[in-house]
Formats: sequence, C-alpha cells, structure tokens
Amino acid sequence: MQDNKFPANVKGLIPDSFNELQANIETALEESREITVLSDKTLNEAGFYIKNFKTISKAVEIIRKDIVNPFNVQVKAVNKFFKDITALYSSEENRLLTETNTHIKKKRELEELQRAEDQKELEEAVIDEAEMFEDETVLDDIPKIEIRREGVGDTSQHLTTVRNKKWKITDFDKIPLKYLTVNEALVKEIRADFPFEVDAQPIRGIEFYFDETARIK
Repeated sequence: MQDNKFPANVKGLIPDSFNELQANIETALEESREITVLSDKTLNEAGFYIKNFKTISKAVEIIRKDIVNPFNVQVKAVNKFFKDITALYSSEENRLLTETNTHIKKKRELEELQRAEDQKELEEAVIDEAEMFEDETVLDDIPKIEIRREGVGDTSQHLTTVRNKKWKITDFDKIPLKYLTVNEALVKEIRADFPFEVDAQPIRGIEFYFDETARIK
C-alpha cells in the first residue's frame, strides 16, 4: 500500500496503533484479491474478508474521531462566534429583502394590469376601425402589446433582479400521467406493514416483492 501523505499538522497526531492497522489492511487486501466468489466455499471466504474490512473500518473511525474531536470542538466555537455576529443584522437584512421583493411583485402586477388595459384599448380601436371601413380583415392582425417593464437597476444603484424558473399547478386533472410521481414515502410505509412474500398486491400497479443482499453476522 502506498504510504499515506498526511498533512504536516496532522502527521504528529497519528497514533502508533495506525501502523499496525495499516499492516492489517495491506494483508487483508493481498489475501482477498485472490478470492473470486463462484461457489459456497469462496462465498464463505469472501464473507470472512467482508467482515474483516468492516472491523477495520470501525478501527479507522475510532482513530479518526480521536484525532478530529478536539478540532471539532474548536470549530464549533468559532462557527458560533461568527454566526452570532451575522445574527445581529440578519433579521433586518431579511426584512428589507422581503419588502423589496414584495414591492417588485406589486410593480410587476401593475405593469401587467397596464398592459392588459392598453391591449383592450387597442382591440377596441381596431374593432371600431373594422366597423367604420367594413373591413374585418384588420381583426386578424391585432398586435400583442408587450409589457413596459422598468428594470430595478434603472431605479436602484445597488440592486438588480434575476429571473427564477418556477411552476405551479393550475388544474391537477389536466396534468399528463407521465408528470405525476408516486408518493414513495407512503408506499414504503404501507410496504412495511406487509410480510416479505405477498399474495395479493394491495396497490394496483405496484408490486410488493423482496430481494436479498449479504451482510455480516
């Protein structure tokens, strides 16, 4: 196994027991690489090393925790210190941001109302023209008025806006089936109430079954 390149400030913290653990890893790797699971005999051999690697992982985790726990305590203290600093103004920042977004939303709603009003006036004028000149062909080419949108950056020296793509349901019954998802949490909850082998499936279109995976004893 290639020597581990520990950072300079960590190398001195590694206990002597890690050398023995590293030797165990090298031995386990060398031996397990000779195994190919093709029979019950090799299945048992593979199980031995799977269990061995789990034991090694636990030993690694113990050493890791012993090393990092003192640092974690210091990190938590530092994080709390700076979190307390930002907490002094975060509520005021959020208030201003909320009021700003509310103002922008109202502004856009008014712009849409103005656009709809201008569109209505234009359509009425075209209809009057069609009746006056007895020419209904003009009704086929009524242009759509675009929203006259004032950018936030035009009025604020410090703010601009970004557009976020969002969606909402307007009519659930019209949604194509392919866009409807299964409530996985509910299905899992129901599945847990049934045995591994199920005679009658409780949910139409869903099969309750089981598979097997290996685990150490």
